[in-house]
Amino acid sequence: MALIAVNNKDIQTGFFLNSLFSALTFSFLFVFNQVITDLIDRYKVSKKWKRYLSRLGLHFLIIIILTFLLSHVFKYVFGWGGLFLSDNI
Repeated sequence: MALIAVNNKDIQTGFFLNSLFSALTFSFLFVFNQVITDLIDRYKVSKKWKRYLSRLGLHFLIIIILTFLLSHVFKYVFGWGGLFLSDNI
């Protein structure tokens, strides 16, 4: 049950919610990218492969966690995102 009643069968609603989901995801990622850069600079990681590997690992974890959390928020607020949460369609 969603907090806000939304017609999920309407294609325009689906496009709007998808664009909102994508915009939120990318805005959080840009903020976390700066946080990761500051963190790597603070600990003075000088070798390039360590910088790339640590950025890759942290971005991977942040994207997985953020996608999971945002999918839950969208599911419980709008009733949208059941595919990711393995809900019957």
